[in-house]
Amino acid sequence: MRYQEVAKKLDQMSAEFHDATNSLTQIFTDLKLIRQVDIPPQAPQCIKLAASAALVSEMELLMQEAANPDLITVATQLAKVGDKIRIALPGGAVLSNQERAWIKDPENMGKVAPPNLFYVLAQEQLSTLGTLNFDYASLPADTGFEASLKGNLRRELGEELGRQAADEVRLGAFLPGSRQTTLATLKLPDQSIATRIAEVLADVGVTIDAQGTLHGIYTTVSERVAMGHAPLEVLARSAENNTEAAGVRVHTMADLLEISKKTADSPESYLNFRKQHGSISNGYDGIRNPSTTWGLALLTERIRDLVIAEEDK
Repeated sequence: MRYQEVAKKLDQMSAEFHDATNSLTQIFTDLKLIRQVDIPPQAPQCIKLAASAALVSEMELLMQEAANPDLITVATQLAKVGDKIRIALPGGAVLSNQERAWIKDPENMGKVAPPNLFYVLAQEQLSTLGTLNFDYASLPADTGFEASLKGNLRRELGEELGRQAADEVRLGAFLPGSRQTTLATLKLPDQSIATRIAEVLADVGVTIDAQGTLHGIYTTVSERVAMGHAPLEVLARSAENNTEAAGVRVHTMADLLEISKKTADSPESYLNFRKQHGSISNGYDGIRNPSTTWGLALLTERIRDLVIAEEDK
């Protein structure tokens, strides 16, 4: 392996994924999906913790693939987002204490927790308290936080990919860095309740649009990414088609970079990827969000470090 040449190529790919992240972040800002604002102190707000997995081949095969970084294979989730099928890293939100309490409540014994439990509880809190109240058993500054986060990530993989597929994954360490995103809107399960919430909370800046989405309610999402190893083709075959995802696809790093660039080309490209780029759409609608490209950038940096360490042996 030409170690320095490979490391330079991976650095370049990482920079391009970061560029796509910046472009997608601007698109999301232009579309008012996220906002770069100071949260008003009186506004309803909460923090969500989340983790996702960048899934690559088993280490020996990964290092063979790394000889040509374009051909490194990555398993990605085909996430169902409204009427779209978007490429994402599997994973999701950490269960808050409030969600755990609902699951453990004797009144809910035998019930399957709804996939939108966070939003069901948010609706109840806003209706009764006029604010949001979510906290977590373990926070980033706590000892054991990463172990707790990894446990939540494994649970999410089981829910999103199916237990058989999740059992194929061996999770490694979390990659350096975290990403914070502030969402300024909230879509609740019941539009009539959301309308009443907007009326009651109008004096603290909460409004509702024609689609029933509340504005002026803020969620700051703090994300981490772990690298995971698995036999990728087995993972793709065994992953389930469920309410959250249409299974798993294996892409080369070069393909993911091309899709990322094209998704981030313009708001129109993000919103109508299949129409704009039908030749590479393969039935999906581009990259899900800036967190996906950010995670792929971290992954390329981690593989670069592995390549450099291999040279030093």
